[in-house]
Amino acid sequence: MTLKFVKIVKLFKSKVHYLVRTVDKISKGKSNFETVLASQKYVFGKSGLGFNPQNKKNGISKPFSKV
Repeated sequence: MTLKFVKIVKLFKSKVHYLVRTVDKISKGKSNFETVLASQKYVFGKSGLGFNPQNKKNGISKPFSKV
């Protein structure tokens, strides 16, 4: 009877160890994912493309002029 309990305890210890490793992997993965997201650049930031922003007075561009 004691041998049976020893086997059950060993089984539970191995399951706990597996679950602890799994939770550790998940938390490290979440941390890595947040780090990657934080290091990404803003999608609409055009500073590295040679973009020269033009100042607009009223916010509306007029590509054609009246003749």
